[in-house]
Amino acid sequence: MRLFALLTVFGVRCFELSAQPQADPVALVVSLMSGEFAPLPENAIQVLESAPWEALAYADTATLAKVGGVDAERLQEAVPDVYHFSAGVLSLKPFNPDPSANPNGPIEVFYRQSGRHIILSAEPGGEEIDRWGVHYLDSHYLILDFGDLRLFLSHP
Repeated sequence: MRLFALLTVFGVRCFELSAQPQADPVALVVSLMSGEFAPLPENAIQVLESAPWEALAYADTATLAKVGGVDAERLQEAVPDVYHFSAGVLSLKPFNPDPSANPNGPIEVFYRQSGRHIILSAEPGGEEIDRWGVHYLDSHYLILDFGDLRLFLSHP
């Protein structure tokens, strides 16, 4: 069901990026996730912080290395967690259909950008607890590379 929604959302963006109106939206996602790291926009932090991002799809990078890239069969629907980057704080709101299941609210951690990476820490400028690669970023889409998987996000 959500994969159908994913296809619908990407149809508009696919049309914008392609001179061929019949371009396949799944092909766009596959292309973005399979390719090399794309250059970041000069205003990467502003784009990253422009609005919350919702996880839509992911691909296992170990499998991708074996088969040479992402294809529609290897693209998996993601749990729609919401990632909100704002003024050095990442607020991660895990998806749960039962709102009483997470009474403490979203998970918050500090972040900073270093080149193509988002560095997470428990305190502002503190010791690194994780590092995420920014595989792709534009005003519509964000692809994070966690090493073992790539996560495709869009604005909800």
